[in-house]
Amino acid sequence: PLCKGALETLLADQGVEASSSVVVLGSALGEHCLFTSLLFGLPCTGYELLCETSAGRAISMTPSEVPAKFLCEDATNADVSNARLVWLLDAVWPKAVQEAIEQRLAKELPQGAIVVLYRRAVWKGEGSLQEHPNALSIDVSWKEGLSITLLEKIQSNRKSVPSVAKS
Repeated sequence: PLCKGALETLLADQGVEASSSVVVLGSALGEHCLFTSLLFGLPCTGYELLCETSAGRAISMTPSEVPAKFLCEDATNADVSNARLVWLLDAVWPKAVQEAIEQRLAKELPQGAIVVLYRRAVWKGEGSLQEHPNALSIDVSWKEGLSITLLEKIQSNRKSVPSVAKS
């Protein structure tokens, strides 16, 4: 419930449009895509390299009426041009790849887009996305109180992401 409330606040405050989408980079079994598609009705595309164990299973478990699709493709080449929300599930990716994807997201995401990370940002260069560390704390199977970082592509005429409650 808390995570759903936080996402609703983020999406509503950032003015999600009908053409907006959600992208999950490193989608694994697809729970992040399914979660956002079921709760918000937004189309979601998950990118995953592990085709037989993850992407294939996510495809087979997704009800046909849910606007989620899963691609067995390199997440670093994902189309993020209409993404309003990006789950960046890259905790085990090499740091150089994390930095490169953060740079690409900063360049290609639309204004107002939000990126959710289970780690701190690694790229702090000119034009980097605004970092909101410790924006949310959640309990997950591998760690209680996991700190969530939000990255935001700031719009020149909007305020940044509002503070969200911690659990």
